[in-house]
Amino acid sequence: MLYMPSADFIASAKVALGKGVVADSLSVLSARFKGGERDSAFLHQYLEKRTSLRLDNAEILNAYITIRPSKGKIGSEELRFLVANSGNTWSAAVPQIVNHLDQLDTAEQKTVANDLYSRLVYNVWRYAAKTGDKPQAEQSMAVAERLHPLLGEQQQASFDNVALFHCRKFRDITGLRKVGYRLAGKQMAIDTAFARQQDKVMYEKVKSFYTNEPADPAKKKDFAEEKKLAMAQFSGQAAAILYNVADAFAEVLPSNDSGRKDAQQWAERAYLLVPNAHTRELAERLKP
Repeated sequence: MLYMPSADFIASAKVALGKGVVADSLSVLSARFKGGERDSAFLHQYLEKRTSLRLDNAEILNAYITIRPSKGKIGSEELRFLVANSGNTWSAAVPQIVNHLDQLDTAEQKTVANDLYSRLVYNVWRYAAKTGDKPQAEQSMAVAERLHPLLGEQQQASFDNVALFHCRKFRDITGLRKVGYRLAGKQMAIDTAFARQQDKVMYEKVKSFYTNEPADPAKKKDFAEEKKLAMAQFSGQAAAILYNVADAFAEVLPSNDSGRKDAQQWAERAYLLVPNAHTRELAERLKP
């Protein structure tokens, strides 16, 4: 088989399409694919047709990657084509996209990374970890880690949550320590006085919502319930993260691992922020 540069690879597909070489009926295209046709121009049109109909492209993308030269560089135009047709399911194109993000400028790298993570990688990774599909979960995590520096704050937070679950599920001590210290470090850096102040701000917002509304017994009852949460909302979020990380360390790390001592401190800080019996028990359990 003869190979061509990626730019020519895309160009040849467009030329073929412009000449009407391939019929655009989905049924015809599907039949040709099932019949073994793997011409680049054909696959190019078939992918775009399926994308326009919001169909799964994984099998076709796998075939597309297979016919490319194994060491061929993916240029920016072809990279954008792969991103646009990557869909919501895992395929051989996903690692290739991540491996060639440097073909784009920094701004576009961030745009592609956040889109790919939110639309595809996060969902596949979370589902694989939840169902115990270790090979897929590990492959997804490896890709997610490559994307992590380019992700926004919200996406990075979701990464850490899935990573914590993943490492706990598969008893990945190295990965658990990495994500655990990152998560706990952020919460331990929060000043307690600042946390209390944020609790007060959030409480006032909730209070204002109810007090500015017309008198309603049902709403007053709702406020009584909301008040309990709002009075420690910021502290509660920090405490929950510290508890979850410490609990994961308690479950996964060996009894002689030095990380358990740090986890004990995280549990104690969580208890300081929001005292409760479960957190107290965890702190006691982590003691040497």
